[in-house]
Amino acid sequence: MEKGIYGKVIEVAENNIPAKYNLVQYKKAKTKALAHKSVCEKAVQFAKENPLMPFYAILAMGINANANKTSEFEKGYDTFDEKKAKTTFEMAKMYNEKMGIKGKPNDVVWRLVSKFYAKKSENVTDFAVALNNAKVMGDERENYAELCANLGM
Repeated sequence: MEKGIYGKVIEVAENNIPAKYNLVQYKKAKTKALAHKSVCEKAVQFAKENPLMPFYAILAMGINANANKTSEFEKGYDTFDEKKAKTTFEMAKMYNEKMGIKGKPNDVVWRLVSKFYAKKSENVTDFAVALNNAKVMGDERENYAELCANLGM
C-alpha cells in the first residue's frame, strides 16, 4: 500500500537520512536531505501541537501551496514558516466563526487566509478589521473572487 503524504513526511522526520550522503560526492545532496528532514520534523511537531489544524493545511501554510503533492515532496522541502502556519490558523478559525461555518476550515478558507496573509497583511488584527467589514456569506465556496473582494482583496 502506498503511503500518503502524511506518512511520507512522518517517515522522513523519524528516520535518519541515507548513509550514502556521508560520502564526499554527496555533500550537496546531504545538505538538501538534511534541510528536507528538518522541515518534515517541524511540520510533524507543529501537527502535534495543533491537532485541530489539518495536515494538508499545515503543509500548505507552512511550506507552500503545493506541498501536499507527492511531486513537491520528492523535490524536497526547503523551509517551514511556523509563523505563517500559526497566523493563518488563527485567521481561518476567525473566518469560520464570522461566517457561521461549523467544523474545521475548508480548502477555500485556507486559500483565502493564505492570500490575505501574502497580499494584504500578516497581522491577525488587520484580518479581524477586514472580517468586521465583511458581509456574512456562510459556507460559500463557488465564487472565489467575490469571497476575496468581501475581505478587501
